[in-house]
Amino acid sequence: MKDESLFLMVYVQPGASKSELSGLFDGNIKIRLKAPAVEGQANKALIDFLAEHLDLPKKDIEIVSGMQSRLKRVKFYKSSPKIHQLLLSPR
Repeated sequence: MKDESLFLMVYVQPGASKSELSGLFDGNIKIRLKAPAVEGQANKALIDFLAEHLDLPKKDIEIVSGMQSRLKRVKFYKSSPKIHQLLLSPR
């Protein structure tokens, strides 16, 4: 069975006025999140945002590093055309 896992570095800006893709920051996808960086709220919001935006189940997305940092390494257990589209055009 072929492993379809994909890793993506994401820069998160918590406490924004709304959740949205915001282009690139230092070569990483930048995502502004409305949720504050308190008690894992921004991490949960990131998973929710990515699942909705990329049409993936939440169980197929995991933050594997950067739990307490703005720069996070996210693992996608399944590939999706929308992930590749995001990589080609992050806006």
